Amino acid sequence: MTTPESSVRTPEHPMAFTRDELLAGALTTWVLFLALLPAGLLVAAIVTIPGSSGFDLAAVGSLVGMVLVVMVVAGIVALLLLPFALLVVWPLASVLRRVRPIAIHLLCYTLIGAGLGYAYLATLGGPDASWFLSPAGALTFGMPAIAVTLAVPLGWWLTARRALRRDAGLLPRRRGRRGPIDHDAATEDALADGASPIR
Repeated sequence: MTTPESSVRTPEHPMAFTRDELLAGALTTWVLFLALLPAGLLVAAIVTIPGSSGFDLAAVGSLVGMVLVVMVVAGIVALLLLPFALLVVWPLASVLRRVRPIAIHLLCYTLIGAGLGYAYLATLGGPDASWFLSPAGALTFGMPAIAVTLAVPLGWWLTARRALRRDAGLLPRRRGRRGPIDHDAATEDALADGASPIR
């Protein structure tokens, strides 16, 4: 008699999580960052282009090239920083596993995203932050900070929503990695179902 996989979430720990859910949240956040960054850069370009005097194909090609370079560099840097971000998120998520209100979780993860964005801006700013003086520079160089500030809480929310919907039976359980096979339990289940024991 096999029972469905039980959830790690209990009444005492309504927002508990598994290691797989934590990693899924980190990867979801990374993918969202990679989606939000080029979208934001394109918006920044559109906002700053109205001052120009018409459509310039060379400028569009330059913009596309810049977006691709920024995506590759930002994607690699973000992927390298992901394990360090998990070192911050794991203890916070462990503390918050007893807290049911989603708004508190969103606030905490928004603050983490904003902290990462601020660290990026502080690193980029250095002693001469002249790029920040023009609107185009502020939008272009500030966009990764905005993207990470949005991606972190959104990645958490999507992952938590998926896990809670799975617990409620609204989504099928994942058939990912399995733990070690308990041969005694498998034999007992087979005998209870009237089948021959598993060897």
